[in-house]
Amino acid sequence: MNTMNVTKMSTVKPVFKPTAGQVSLKRPNHLKQAFNPPVPNQVWTSDFSYIPVGKKSFVYLCVILDLFSRKVIAWTVSKNINTTLAITTLKKAIKVRKPTASVLFHTDQGSQYTSVEFKSF
Repeated sequence: MNTMNVTKMSTVKPVFKPTAGQVSLKRPNHLKQAFNPPVPNQVWTSDFSYIPVGKKSFVYLCVILDLFSRKVIAWTVSKNINTTLAITTLKKAIKVRKPTASVLFHTDQGSQYTSVEFKSF
C-alpha cells in the first residue's frame, strides 16, 4: 500500500449519539449470544429481507428460524414491510410448531416488532 501511495481504509465504526429527549426503544438482550439452544422451540429469531422483482420493485420476505435446528419454520412474502407481515409469519410459526412452553422471540427490534400492534399480539 505504501509503494502505491494508497491510504488505509478506516475500520472504526462511527458513533451515533442519541438526540436529547429521544426515547430509547431498546429492550434487554435476553439471548446474550447463546445461539445454540439445547432443544427445539426454545429460541426463534426473525428478520425481513428485500427481494427485487423486475427493475424497480421489491417484495418483502419475513422469515422465522428455530435456532436449535437453524431451519426456517415459517415465512411470508408481501408487497408491504409492516407489522401485519410480522404477525402473519409468527401466526404461521405458532400453527406449525404448536409450542407448549414460552419461546424467546429474538429480533433486531425493528419498527414492525416494536409496534404497539405486534406487542399486543
